[in-house]
Amino acid sequence: MAKGGADLRDKPAARPHERGLLRRLLARVAVGVGGRAVLVGLLRVLVGFLVVPGLVAVILVVIAGMLASLTIAREWEMGTMEQLLSTPVRPAELVLAKMLGFFAVGVVDTIIAVLVGIFVFGVPFRGSVLLLAFTSCLFLCGVFFWGILVSALARTQLVAYQMGVATTFLPSFLLSGFVYSIDGMPKVVQAITHIVPARYFVTILRGIFLKGVGATVLWEEILFLVAFMTSVFLLATWRLSQKLT
Repeated sequence: MAKGGADLRDKPAARPHERGLLRRLLARVAVGVGGRAVLVGLLRVLVGFLVVPGLVAVILVVIAGMLASLTIAREWEMGTMEQLLSTPVRPAELVLAKMLGFFAVGVVDTIIAVLVGIFVFGVPFRGSVLLLAFTSCLFLCGVFFWGILVSALARTQLVAYQMGVATTFLPSFLLSGFVYSIDGMPKVVQAITHIVPARYFVTILRGIFLKGVGATVLWEEILFLVAFMTSVFLLATWRLSQKLT
């Protein structure tokens, strides 16, 4: 299990028990002893309990990273960046202004994704709503700031979009533990996963949803999200200050 005992795939000691349980369930399906109900229950556990919490993180990355990565690049292509150059707006104010509009969209999408996971897929929610809201806001802000940084580095929307996909969606999908167990990856790849914010947010989501753990268990992941959000905000502000001067 990952931190908080939420990821059943990363606990080597639990695998023999899980394999034995899976064999018994499949045997019941084969002989028709409550086969349909057992199969539906098994799929619900595998898809709902393990996939849905991680899928929330990937959805937020796609929305936040893709939208924000086009903001500044669009200004350059439309020629409106020159108007910003003539105003007394500061880089930090520009970054926050660009982020806030998308942040509202991200909050709505987070609420929808969580509600669908609970009421449609039946994923249990055993943790704190306030902790989920707080960590989701941290993650959203960090990814939005990263998208704005990517947009500030690129001059065209095409380049910004490609950079956004390469630096947000792909790492979050492949290196966060959402699809593949991190323990099963090569050591070099495992080291790279430590700089992927979605890895920590997936752990937080599974801990809150499935185990009901709190900040005392997830404090390391929360601290990383705070550090990531702050550092990316400062980098985006610095980059815009270079372009606005």
